[in-house]
Amino acid sequence: MKDETKELKTLKELADELGVSKQAVRKHFDKLPPTLVPTKENGKYLLSLEIQNFISSKVSTFDTTKVSTVDTLVDTLKDELISEKNSQITDLRKQNNDLRKLLDQQQQLQFKTQQMLEEKTLLLDTARKRKWWNFLKK
Repeated sequence: MKDETKELKTLKELADELGVSKQAVRKHFDKLPPTLVPTKENGKYLLSLEIQNFISSKVSTFDTTKVSTVDTLVDTLKDELISEKNSQITDLRKQNNDLRKLLDQQQQLQFKTQQMLEEKTLLLDTARKRKWWNFLKK
């Protein structure tokens, strides 16, 4: 008789053992098939080993499905984030290349402007020198 009561557990004890809430165990307890009937003592249900196994299988199946669903969602979100990140990297590279081209064009224009300025300065200097020499010759 003592061994038989050792096998019996309350809803709370089973919930603690499985690491789930009492409500989760109660949810599966309410859906017990008619062949599994719990005993009630002092206002508490005592669950036989068969009932414990039944509820344990339901809880672990539920947890496995839940974990699998969460893993799938995490993988999906991770893939979406990686795709978005890759798209942003591609856009930034294109923008970087465009800015490099613009900078190169600006530097070329600056160089040509500097060359033209130097040529005009040289022409002005030679024109002034000629005038000065011409002035002395007269």
